[in-house]
Amino acid sequence: MNTAIAIDTHPLPSPLFSHVTAGRRRHVDSFEPDPVALRRFNALLARLGWRRAPLDCDQLASAARELPAQAGVAGPTCIDLRLQQVRELAGMLDDGDWETDVRTRPIAHEIVAYLHADWHLLPGDLPRAAHLDDALVIDTAWPQLRPELVNYQDFRRLRTLEAEYRGCRYEDVPFDRQAWREARELEARLYEQQRRIRETSYAPAFPACFRVH
Repeated sequence: MNTAIAIDTHPLPSPLFSHVTAGRRRHVDSFEPDPVALRRFNALLARLGWRRAPLDCDQLASAARELPAQAGVAGPTCIDLRLQQVRELAGMLDDGDWETDVRTRPIAHEIVAYLHADWHLLPGDLPRAAHLDDALVIDTAWPQLRPELVNYQDFRRLRTLEAEYRGCRYEDVPFDRQAWREARELEARLYEQQRRIRETSYAPAFPACFRVH
């Protein structure tokens, strides 16, 4: 599955994006978020592009109620897909062959830093809402991250193809962002040539009519 596409079809619970909630709950599962941590988390979301009113505990609690209990298996798809993107993001930042776009790099570093920080809004062992805060962090920055992550995924694909062509490991291939641009352009030209060949017939045109003498 291409998670960079699938993430758009598995939204996070709607109460996170609306203050029209049923009550004034303060507990997310059995956990009550710390007010200081919540203010700190809202400040992080604002830096990442959050343009709504700050989150409150009622929204988090209502969102958790919409998520299925994990019951010892993988978490909800909407959260798991976003965590996969965080791992992809960390790999992109650590890849010495890829020069991350300067507009994306600070945002990417801030997201990865939150996941490895010594503080979190929610603990990671909640029955329903485990990693909901992590998922919301990347969801907030997703419009800015998506183009760069899609480009990086394509970079890895073409780097792998180049390594297979040379019969070596991709680590041994001198392949950077500029090489990716050039390979992508060559690939686009090849596809266009193949398209023209498919649409062009080398056979002579059929006669206007067919007669038996």
